[in-house]
Order: sequence, then structure tokens, then C-alpha cells
Amino acid sequence: MPAMLCNVRGGSWACSDHERAYHHCVVLNGEGEAKVDPLTSVDEVTRLAAVMATVKRAAHSVSPSAATQPGPSRRGGFNLHVPVSMSNEQWYARVKLQSFGPRTLHERMMANEWATLGVLGDMLPEFVPRALMPKHQSGDELLFFIQRVEGRSVHDYTTPFTTAQFSRLINDLATVYIRLASRKFTGIGSLTSTGAVGPLSGPAGTTVRPIFFSAPRGPFATAKERYLAQIDHVLDLIERGAWSRQDAVGAYLFHLELRALVEGCAEMGELGPTYLAHGDDRGDHIFIRPDGGIAGVIDWELAYTAPLAEAMCPRFLSSSSSNAPSPLEEALCAALVSRGHPELAAAIPRGRKHLRLNLLLGSGVRELDAQRVWLVRHAFLGDAAGPPHKSLREWLREARETYAAHEGLQRVMATVDAPTSRRARLYLIDLERREVLARRPSPASSRSSTPTLAAEDDNEKADDWVFVITPPAEAALEKPKPRSLFRKLSTKALAGWRGATKVAS
Repeated sequence: MPAMLCNVRGGSWACSDHERAYHHCVVLNGEGEAKVDPLTSVDEVTRLAAVMATVKRAAHSVSPSAATQPGPSRRGGFNLHVPVSMSNEQWYARVKLQSFGPRTLHERMMANEWATLGVLGDMLPEFVPRALMPKHQSGDELLFFIQRVEGRSVHDYTTPFTTAQFSRLINDLATVYIRLASRKFTGIGSLTSTGAVGPLSGPAGTTVRPIFFSAPRGPFATAKERYLAQIDHVLDLIERGAWSRQDAVGAYLFHLELRALVEGCAEMGELGPTYLAHGDDRGDHIFIRPDGGIAGVIDWELAYTAPLAEAMCPRFLSSSSSNAPSPLEEALCAALVSRGHPELAAAIPRGRKHLRLNLLLGSGVRELDAQRVWLVRHAFLGDAAGPPHKSLREWLREARETYAAHEGLQRVMATVDAPTSRRARLYLIDLERREVLARRPSPASSRSSTPTLAAEDDNEKADDWVFVITPPAEAALEKPKPRSLFRKLSTKALAGWRGATKVAS
């Protein structure tokens, strides 16, 4: 993470270098004294008992016959789900955990989800669960009730999809996006109780990082206005010290490059209608039935309105290592074209710019590698991006030369003293591990074939912020993460679906 926890309000904030003394958190910019997670100081058992009491009171305000169920509660990243029975139907109390950020953030996110579900109830009645709001929010908890969705999350499947299952899933997914594209909005932001577009509710659209708790929220007229505001916010916070000093220069350079790409993109500045984007579409938001059809699409708390290309680019179907359309995206495009919506199919590959920005905004060097930097360049510049850099260090050197005269960069570099530079040598060791791992021809290669990360410039200063590190032992190298299980399970079904599609045509 680019920022570390400090002790403001029980260690819930994320500043850099501030963990020892009480202070006003620069990241929160006015919300530093806000109340966070009112029960962080008590144990989980006491917390759950308090939540259950609140849920019972809230449920009775909606339905006098309501009763909590003995089944297990489900805990996600933002919410705790407590099973409740109302009018012989199965529901969940969706309780905000409030485990990060100010309470006002969670109030906004819940209000946005409630307003979004109201709009989606008309657009996607068969795919979006019903929701009920208690008459009064009591105590410190924030909650509402949501109907239980049958089926399993896409991520929970452990057996391959059949061709029939895959076909139903893709066709239902096409229906969801066709419906979402049927309603136009004006501006970029989150929905209000009236259905209008207001300020963004979450930290920053699809980027849930503490650095964005105080980011400008709009609403914005164009994508360029939104991204530049958020990038400038990151640059400002880095200059003000709200970032790990060991990562500050690299993070600053990366966001300078992002700013130049956005500023130079005419498409980003175009005015036009916007459409609902889910905001957290990693795949676990879709529940499917045994036949492959979509039973429900959940978790709309980070939803916001966005240009068509951004709203039509589902993250969980895309490739993390290429800007070319993935086989799953090609299947969705084919389904959209077959149903008379080629304009929606054409929007999916144009969403790459937004996908890369939303994934990488707020990133530091620890979260980057040469391939990721190149992917965002290529999304904007195409073939003009040139080949990827051989290593992240190579890109860092090039970027430092490009922006050497930038006054903000000079101010940040002035704060990186010699002790910090020495600590940064250890901090960047994971970067070097990734570089070594990426250069190895195969896992079976001998250790002697591992390339040496020697200095490319013999005059490189030892206390410079770009470091030369002796590679660690091969056994300590990080292993590559496995592919998404959903993509793996879809492979054979996709091939069968393609064959059936060709026969039908």
C-alpha cells in the first residue's frame, strides 16, 4: 500500500509517517475528526450482539413479523449481511461495517446504493433484488434490507461451465448491459434520491484507496474533468506528505504521466450522455443459477454514471495483461451485435482507457510493473506507445528525465533524504523480484541463468532514488498469481459456444 495507518481514531486512517503522534490527518482534509467504526474498540462478539439488536429493531419497523434467522452472517469488504425472515421471504440486513474512512463516506455510499436500486428496479427488475429501508436508522449502525438472491457468485464456481450454461450467462449479461444503456444521464457522479446525478459517493469511482477519501467528488461534466481532478488530488497529497516517502517520487512520476495522457486525449473531453456503471464489477457481484442464467446483480454501493465506453467495459471479463479484447469480451460483443446493438459492442474495446485508469489511479511503485505502465500508455496511444520498457527501473529513469524540470517533482525529490533512500533500497526489493521473475525463461531454468540486475550506469549514485539491488535467492521469488477461476472455467464452454454460434449463423 502506498500509505500507512496512523493512530487517528483508532488507527483507521491512512497517512504516511504519522503513526506515532496524534495529528489532524492530511488525507481526510476536514473529515479528520469524523467518527469511524463506533465499535472498533470492542471484540467481535460484542459487536455482533449490538448489530443483531439493531437489526431486530429495524426489521420490526418494516414488518412486525420479522425475525432474524439462525443462519451464518456473511461479511464482505464493506458490509455485514445478517439473515432475516420477513413475510415468509428471505432477506438480509445489509449493515455497513464502517471499518475504513469517515462515517459520512458510508452514509453517502448507502444513500447512493439505495437511490441506484430504486432506478434499477424499473430497468432490471428480474436481475436486481428488492430493497427496504427501515423507518429510522437507530444507534451507530447504518443498514437497510435486501432480498436474498438465489444461486452462487460467479467466483464460487469450481467446475467448468457447459456450453449451455455459458450461453445463458452471456445472453443474460447482454440483456443487463442493453438495459443499462437504455437510460441516459447528464454528468459523471452518483445518483441522488431524486434520480439526478450528484457528487461521487465512494472514494473515487472504482478506486477504493484511502488516498481518495478527500478527493474531489464532482459531479463532473466530462471524464477528463473527473480524472484530472483526481490525479491532481494525488499529486497534491504526495507533495504535502500524505504518502510513504519511500514511494513518493515513483508515485509522483506515474501520476504525472497519467495526467499527460488524459490531458492529451480529445475523447476524454467530449460532452455527452452518461450511463450507470457498476463501479465494483470484479465478478463476485453476479450470482448465477444452476442453468447459467443470472439470478441477480448485487453490490451497487459504488455505482456512478460514466461515458458509454466506461460503463460498457466490465472489469471481470477483461484481460489484466493485454488491451486486446478477451475471448469473454468477444463473446459478449457477439451477443450484443446479434441482438441489434453494434454500438454497444463497439464501446467495449474503447473502455480500455477508463479500465486502466480506474485500476491504477492512486498506485505507487510497489503496485506497478513495466507491463502495467505500458498497458495504460497503449490504451491511450495505441501503437504510438512503442514497446514496453524492459523493467520498471528503466521507465523510472526515463520518466525522471522527462519531468526533470517539473517544480512539483523537484519539491518531492527534495524531501527524500539519505536515510529514506537507504530504506527505499529494501522497499523496492519486491520490484526487483518481479523483474527477475519476469526475465526468467522458465521455472526449470538454472539459477545461473537468472539475469543479474547490475547497474546500467557505472556513475549511478549510491544515494540516488533509483537503486541497484542484488537479486534475492530464487526460492524467495514471488510466484505468478493464477488466472481468474472464472476465465479458466469458461474456456471449454466458450469454445463450444463459438461452435454453436457458427452453426446457427
